Amino acid sequence: MADGMIINRRYGVTDANMTSNVLETPPAAYNAGTTYALGAQVSVFGGPSNTTATMYESLQAGNTGHTPSSSPTWWVSIGTAYLAYNAGTGYATGAIVTSAHRLYESISAGTNTGHALTDPAWWLEIGPSNQWAMFDDMTGSQTIRPNSIQVEIDATGIIDTIGMLNVSAASINVQMIVDAVVVFDEDFSMTAYDNINDYYEYFFEPDERIDYLVVTGLPNNFSPTIKVTATDTGDVAIGHFEIGHAFYVGRVTYGAEFGITDYSKFETNDFGETYIVPRGYRDWGRFNVVIPKERVGAVKQLLSKYHAAPALVVAVENYPTSYYGLIKDWRVEIAYPHESLLSLEVQGF
Repeated sequence: MADGMIINRRYGVTDANMTSNVLETPPAAYNAGTTYALGAQVSVFGGPSNTTATMYESLQAGNTGHTPSSSPTWWVSIGTAYLAYNAGTGYATGAIVTSAHRLYESISAGTNTGHALTDPAWWLEIGPSNQWAMFDDMTGSQTIRPNSIQVEIDATGIIDTIGMLNVSAASINVQMIVDAVVVFDEDFSMTAYDNINDYYEYFFEPDERIDYLVVTGLPNNFSPTIKVTATDTGDVAIGHFEIGHAFYVGRVTYGAEFGITDYSKFETNDFGETYIVPRGYRDWGRFNVVIPKERVGAVKQLLSKYHAAPALVVAVENYPTSYYGLIKDWRVEIAYPHESLLSLEVQGF
């Protein structure tokens, strides 16, 4: 096997260094009397208290009087966003607002005015905003946009790793830009060919998609701009996205294990009928890693930092063993004069 395990030291993404074509703030409301240019974006508001914005982008110049929801040659939907919370507004039951990249739903029986979003009697926190779902600590919460998701991050320091998990896309383009010069530009197909062994299967087997992409070994440049564009003919989704600087742990040995823990419930009644209650599952992996003697201290120090903290772990490059989750248990055996053996378990989110 002899593949090297890495742990990505994640670079923090903030409002200041990230731009995206997934909108968090709704654009202005559509006006039938306005002439819109190619690429202009508008909102059609609805839902309780009109806080829900269905957003559209103009497909042509000179776009006047064409209703977005019924004019597919003039407008394309680019997703949903919500108005920011305003303490002076009265919200109806079911109204959704956003604050600090989180979404909150009004659960009051009457008009909800001036109550803090942290008050559980009036508001229910329902998760991250669509734009920031891919940057939270749960791979199950996805950022979703029709046709494409484009993210650009102006980083500081060395960036050599990009990780994306729980992905739905046909292809992904990755660029690294330094001083306005593109130093890395590669397209990655997300079509899986593992089940294709001959011409018959090539033509008649259904297409399967890879749901993750980890790019390592990017050129060493200081403070690059990372630009990622995921595309598809339908919705594109990314559950987790991060960039960072890889830490090489050591060489993974044969005997590695990976699988899932299924939390679904199976019940069989007195007549032998089995009922399934579908629930979520979690990926896991167990690995033995050979560490050179002189790196044991550095490995111990890094793993200790990720106590009760999530990390992106890439165990074996050519196998589906990339995880964003907890490094649950690990131990080091001083097995040989010049090498030690690290055993660890990773539990994905």
